Amino acid sequence: MNFIKYLTYNQKDVAIGLYILNAGYNLIRPNEPYPVAAHPNAYKFHWSAGRKLQEFQLNYIVDGEGYFESESTKMQLVKAGSLMILFPNEWHRYKPIKKVGWNEYWIGFNGALAHTLVRQNILNPKNPVLHPGFNEQLFRLFREITDAVKSERFNFQVTAAGILLQIIGSFTELINEKYYAKNEKELLIRQAKRMLVENMQEQSSPAEIARKLNIGYSSLRKLFKGYLGISPSQYQMQHRIIKAKELLTNQNIEIKQIAYSLGFDSASHFNKTFKNKTGFTPGRFRKNSTGKIAPN
Repeated sequence: MNFIKYLTYNQKDVAIGLYILNAGYNLIRPNEPYPVAAHPNAYKFHWSAGRKLQEFQLNYIVDGEGYFESESTKMQLVKAGSLMILFPNEWHRYKPIKKVGWNEYWIGFNGALAHTLVRQNILNPKNPVLHPGFNEQLFRLFREITDAVKSERFNFQVTAAGILLQIIGSFTELINEKYYAKNEKELLIRQAKRMLVENMQEQSSPAEIARKLNIGYSSLRKLFKGYLGISPSQYQMQHRIIKAKELLTNQNIEIKQIAYSLGFDSASHFNKTFKNKTGFTPGRFRKNSTGKIAPN
């Protein structure tokens, strides 16, 4: 069960910021040679020498075991459910354990957005082997990529790029969920985020939320700024504005009622804050959204 395809792309695909260069899957049975012979010469490599690619590659090992080593990391065991990330111009090598074999799905890609993900530390050459585990949704997305590549329908590159972003988001979320369970600070932030949103209608301030979590507000603020780039107050206000936009589409709710329900001490305070954050008064936003202005 093998499928390998190398793809063309054009300047429009490049301009999107993410384009697919190749994709496929291989079932490597015990004692079979690796890599398979069907790859072009530029992609073939021997374990003894390794290789460098000019692009990124995601390799999802859905079954089996093997080894991975790169310029930035020592040799490490790759288990079923592991995801290997290859980086441009980064020496690497990998292979299944000969007596075990493995089942792999891979996607080769490049583009400005991929390099942005590296700068944002979402993809990190120093952490090229991730362990999201076998996940049906993640596996389905890899299969969707190969289906899109097989068909090569009109604008298939756009479709495949969208699926690739879902894959990156999916395994990032899976890794974070595992990390949340082990990291007390991450768990504290997750609890604070939930409480800030749940209590925004009760006029509970971030300082009160901090007290409920048995942490000083200055410490909570420092954690938020470090992990999210914004303060707890800013996080709560952003969610108030999101909720306000939702409520303003309902003509049956007066604007002053929305203001009080979201913890603002007056309609004028709500109007000023909403305009500062969105560029529109609540009334103007309602008109733009529904074509009507309800009484304040």
